[in-house]
Amino acid sequence: MKMMTAALAALLLLACPAVADDSLAGRWVHRSDFLAGWIVLLPDGRYWSVLTVPGVEQAPEAGTYETDGSHLTIRSGGNEVTYDLEVEGDRMTLSGGNLAQPLLYEREPGSADRVVEEARQADATKAREDDDWRARFPLARLEKPYSIPAVGEVGGDEGWQRIFEGATVFEGPQTYVSFTTTEYMYRPGQGPAGRYKGDSKWYFQSNGRVFLTSTRYVGSVTPPDVEQPFWGLYYIENKSTLAYWGRYRIAADDTFYVELDDGSTLDATFLDGRRNLWWEKGGDRCGNVTWEQWALDRQMEKNR
Repeated sequence: MKMMTAALAALLLLACPAVADDSLAGRWVHRSDFLAGWIVLLPDGRYWSVLTVPGVEQAPEAGTYETDGSHLTIRSGGNEVTYDLEVEGDRMTLSGGNLAQPLLYEREPGSADRVVEEARQADATKAREDDDWRARFPLARLEKPYSIPAVGEVGGDEGWQRIFEGATVFEGPQTYVSFTTTEYMYRPGQGPAGRYKGDSKWYFQSNGRVFLTSTRYVGSVTPPDVEQPFWGLYYIENKSTLAYWGRYRIAADDTFYVELDDGSTLDATFLDGRRNLWWEKGGDRCGNVTWEQWALDRQMEKNR
């Protein structure tokens, strides 16, 4: 749902690597019988790209890149891929990495300066949007512990008195979620009908407590006589679910610290005006449900 408008701007403000290359700046386009796409490279080391197969539209991928002249390394969402790189003027060939065959890109005339200006405007727009969304998810100082009734998936919290006193926390409850792209289903007679995706959920409470859940499916066999979605559909061989309570505190720079009741700890960051959450060690990027619903509604309006 994060398409190339306001939502794409939300992907642009990323930490930049030490080595980029001004000569690669521009919008590079690939066209072939079975693939089409583009990649935008900025002089400051940011990129975003789309690579599609006929009839399947994907949301832009965004991240950072670096090059030593003969290799191009891109990083996005905790993943890193290095390609062999050949550049001749306005023609760029990428090979190796996760590519089955080399891909030839051609730079659009005049795009080197144009993408820099577009990124500057997008950054300014994003900064204003971040300020607006940050105000929708206000913070408050936690003075003392208090209990909150169980609601839905968030069960009772026996450790509600365990908080960081005086910590900065969300003024109201906020939920962040992510789902896997791969789908799973039970074999006939082995479980409820339907398709399932793995998920991660962070339930931040106004009392300084946070409830984390994670569901993961494992499977490698594709169901027969079922149309396969783009990201794959597999029979469920194993399902695992984890759930933890803990306490949290948010710093002035929107980083936050969680100490689970079992004593383990984690550091993560709120991004994009607290619209998204990024836990680098766990490779977990989640969206605030209010933001995700807003973005979905806007996209559905455009598709009407």
